[in-house]
Amino acid sequence: MQFGERGAGRLNRGGDLDIAARALRGVRPQAALGRTLRALAVDLVAEVRRLDRRISAVAEPTSWCNS
Repeated sequence: MQFGERGAGRLNRGGDLDIAARALRGVRPQAALGRTLRALAVDLVAEVRRLDRRISAVAEPTSWCNS
């Protein structure tokens, strides 16, 4: 499953990233292109996790406004 298949805003919070990270750990490409693509995917997972933490940190203090 690709990340975009569920549509915007419907990703399992952290679960899909855990699956992607676990899958990437098992991939050891031999060719330079494969290693580059794997490195990009690892960086992308890390960046999405970082952004998710930032969004959560910003959303928590303002959650009292929504009650």
